[in-house]
Amino acid sequence: MQKERIPSDPNQSFRLFSWEESLENIHLHSGHGESTPLSGLGNVWHYHPEIELTFFTQGEGIHYIGDDISAFESPELVLLGSNLPHHWDVDHSSGYCIQFSFTPSSPLAGLHESSDLTNLLKQAERGLLFSKNCQQDILPLIEECIHLDPILRLTHFLQILHRLSKARATALSSYLPQAANQSKSPQIKNAIQFIVENATREDLSLSHVLDHVSMSRATFSRQFQKALGLSYTNFIQSIRLETARRLLTTTNQSITEIAYASGFSNLSHFNALFRKRWNMAPSSLRKKL
Repeated sequence: MQKERIPSDPNQSFRLFSWEESLENIHLHSGHGESTPLSGLGNVWHYHPEIELTFFTQGEGIHYIGDDISAFESPELVLLGSNLPHHWDVDHSSGYCIQFSFTPSSPLAGLHESSDLTNLLKQAERGLLFSKNCQQDILPLIEECIHLDPILRLTHFLQILHRLSKARATALSSYLPQAANQSKSPQIKNAIQFIVENATREDLSLSHVLDHVSMSRATFSRQFQKALGLSYTNFIQSIRLETARRLLTTTNQSITEIAYASGFSNLSHFNALFRKRWNMAPSSLRKKL
């Protein structure tokens, strides 16, 4: 996991990004239709002090938000609080992202009227998932921001925040991984990314992770649990189960093939974990489609 350092722009109260087909192809929009290509960390698990509104208009995969690991399909609109770790594992996608600061010294926080946002931003510390009705309200405002002059961009941004504050949303993460944000240990950060990238390998074990980051089992287990609120076993099982659920709904592979492709080496164990998580068998999920 990496801390993303986003250069501030004294000329803007917020930054608007878009991407087409890939999270590696990002453009920063400064208004009047002008844009600048950038490279970011959207394709790795990361965090940053800025608050972020992310809107996937195309794509499907798995999102990692705090301790929430879930399959998703676009459209998806999520508000992420400051320093909340996040990552979308998706091959092809398009969408928009707005980032802004809300620290005591930021201009936005200094406005008396911004006190109405306090509850929204407090809830966003766990990540907020918004409904399709809210998505339909927000998308035109974001798209229009690309072509507007600075004053009109700002009014649209404030409208977006206002509508989010009035909309219903679902909290995603049950745990605030503050230790991960504050951790200076490159081993834990590297371990998280290594697991995310290799979770579906059937032969991946805790020993592989320990060797990769040169840590003892006891130290790793203690720091990993403290950082994420999840044990190594629960973390990797969540990734594998969500991968399996996505394959069940998007492919014609057999359940056995999906179990192995998701990283499980035992079909009975896979079925038992799947039933425990969703209260149904994999075959029952497929029949419901």
